[in-house]
Amino acid sequence: MKLMKYLKRASAVTAAAAITVTTAISASAADSADFFAKGAQKDANGNKPGYVDLAALPNGSFYQSKYNELYDICVELWNSSDDIEPFVFEGEDEDGHPVEYREYPIALIDLTEILPADFDREEPTAEQVQDLMCEGYKIIMPFCADNPLFYFVDHYSCYLMGDEDGSVALEVCAPEEYAKGADRARIQSQIKDFYGQAASKTEGKETLAQKHMALYKYLCDNMTYAFEKDENGNYVVDEDGYRIINDAPYCHNIVGPAVFKEGVCESYARAYELLCNYAGLDVVYSDGMALDAENGEMLGGHAWDFIKLDDGRFYGIDCTWDDEIMEDAELSSDAEYALNMTDGYSYYYFGDGKTRFGSEHADCDHNTQTTFGEDVPIDEQGHTMFFKAMNMFLYEIDNIAGVTRETYDYYTPGDVNCDFEFDMRDLIRLGKYTVDNRILISKGAANADGTGAVNMADAVYLQKSLLGYENSEPKVDTQNYPARK
Repeated sequence: MKLMKYLKRASAVTAAAAITVTTAISASAADSADFFAKGAQKDANGNKPGYVDLAALPNGSFYQSKYNELYDICVELWNSSDDIEPFVFEGEDEDGHPVEYREYPIALIDLTEILPADFDREEPTAEQVQDLMCEGYKIIMPFCADNPLFYFVDHYSCYLMGDEDGSVALEVCAPEEYAKGADRARIQSQIKDFYGQAASKTEGKETLAQKHMALYKYLCDNMTYAFEKDENGNYVVDEDGYRIINDAPYCHNIVGPAVFKEGVCESYARAYELLCNYAGLDVVYSDGMALDAENGEMLGGHAWDFIKLDDGRFYGIDCTWDDEIMEDAELSSDAEYALNMTDGYSYYYFGDGKTRFGSEHADCDHNTQTTFGEDVPIDEQGHTMFFKAMNMFLYEIDNIAGVTRETYDYYTPGDVNCDFEFDMRDLIRLGKYTVDNRILISKGAANADGTGAVNMADAVYLQKSLLGYENSEPKVDTQNYPARK
């Protein structure tokens, strides 16, 4: 995240209507309002959690009204075949040489109403610009979390604009890759094809865990982590030999898997969220900070999801890191992850409680809405300012209606091999364990008779359960075996 420049622009705010798309909606693109409604994230009460949370802020109705304005603009842009007209202005590069810049604005969010009394409209300080940008991001970030379908909202490209009459607005832009209407139409056709498979992928699945697993496999089968490649398709590496992460716009949104079959963590998380939305499954997009589980050191910004499973609780799922385990032979064979590897799929970060997805445990490596930032240069003399990023994701996961998480992992009773299904493969795994206790199993799920010990009695119990014997439903012992690993 970088500090955006405060740009003087004649009639910038009053030109909002000219910047937004106003062409007629094409019949082929306008499926229905239901199409957009189904693509949105909902909490347990059927409301968009980001939008609802805005009401708790001072001037909450103002933020919600701007959220709604942006939503209407995005629906209109999705259905438009018009190109987004660029705004061209001159500036300087890092060496002071003149250079021409292009922005592709899709909306202006007027923030004049909430300007602080001490805000200098002529020459605001860097701190004033930063603080007002954060106010704008209180709208943008929950909006993007609630509405992954609107891939063209580039939350990395928002700018604070000043008008001659003293008005100030947040300019929301689209990446240049989505400026042409024809390109958006092609991309959106592929989005519909890819995410339209969600309902069919979960068809016939009995449990929520099985439905989520079907979507999880579908996503991981159809995308990989995005690294830069040269013209010959070879990975580009830095001076230390590490692959360089691809930072193209599609790597951060739902376009990644649908069109390019790759993306970074934000693309994985938003894509999984949208798949769940169209499958009618409860999901909450989350971002924050990835942590080193051994020392708690911050590794960098990260994104993942929370999903509701069959016990009514929400658990963490990180498709990005699980896909990395699947694709790395060294990781997938590591003892720590091997327990959760079945048929080539890793379930290490699927169905986890607060063990890995919270800040209360020593081995936690996901921290939602971590307060973090960086020193950003603000002048040629080398002065810096600490850029606050705590407003990047507005609401905490546990504050969303109906979201409660426990400290243990989610279990499917009898799921000895941790693939979230109870079948003959679990019985075979348990049989091997009774002969060689070095075999990795989920003891919590294997303790089918609930006695606290895992032995042949559990194997007999599971066999009867598979055969349909009465009173042989396998139990889960979360007290004696509170974690999968």
